[in-house]
Amino acid sequence: MNNYYDIQTVKEALCGPVPSVNPLFNKDGSIDWKATANLIDYQIQHGAKAILVTQGDSLLSVLSDDETAELNKITAETVNKRAMVIGCGKIWNHAQNIQFAEYGKSIGCDLMIPVLPDWAQSVDIKLAADCFHELGKIMPLMILTNMMNGRGMPVAVYDLLEKGCGVVAVKDDTPMPYARDMGRFVRNKFAYISGGLKTLFLQHEPYGADGYLSVFGRIFPSVSNAFWKYHSEGNREKAMEIIEKYEMPLINFWQSGGKNFDATIHGMYEAAGLGKRWRRTPYSSLTDSQMEDVREFLKKLELI
Repeated sequence: MNNYYDIQTVKEALCGPVPSVNPLFNKDGSIDWKATANLIDYQIQHGAKAILVTQGDSLLSVLSDDETAELNKITAETVNKRAMVIGCGKIWNHAQNIQFAEYGKSIGCDLMIPVLPDWAQSVDIKLAADCFHELGKIMPLMILTNMMNGRGMPVAVYDLLEKGCGVVAVKDDTPMPYARDMGRFVRNKFAYISGGLKTLFLQHEPYGADGYLSVFGRIFPSVSNAFWKYHSEGNREKAMEIIEKYEMPLINFWQSGGKNFDATIHGMYEAAGLGKRWRRTPYSSLTDSQMEDVREFLKKLELI
């Protein structure tokens, strides 16, 4: 069994593209647990070394507490020790985070993301560090930098966290210059992944990023795997060709025609035969016309 309190072990698991778990829904808003488990298995079979449940992409915002617990459990059971499993809870108080960390450990998660509430920027720096220290005694932790209303975790918190405190990794979703300021505190202490785009990873890498949350790694892992191969070989020209051929067009696509980023991702699952487009109300789903746009777009990229 891997020791995920060991920073180097975590760095190796997070080195490269990391797919996040997207729950797949039926048209009536119920969760298609079988399709969700099949999607996770597909990602493992195509080389994922870590699988991540997260507050945003995993749509915990529209899941109940029980559904959040079930999503973490199904993720851990489906991965079945074939990769590192990073669980995540909802925006809960410290006592609830303690309970969920104990639950996450019991179901086989390897790391846990405790999401701290921050209404009116109420998080206290020392109390946040104290919370992480206590939770880290239960199981290894990944800190999510993006708090409520887009505020980054105060960088002074990282200064109060030392190696061996239980925190082993950081996931950053915030725009520059936050990563630059954060990097000097975490790059020599913890593993660190950036948000879901290759271009974002290239911005973060000088400040210590080991890998990145991968959009393509969820659906078309051949794209993200090719990028990482070229990047690891130092072939920047070929790596940039992947970005220019796939990622930049995708960004332009979901920004056009009123398409929501996450709705587009779910539409891509349907086009790829991995799931359905549906999301839970009040989140919108792509229309039939928008789905045709998705299929035509993916055909042009020769992905379907």
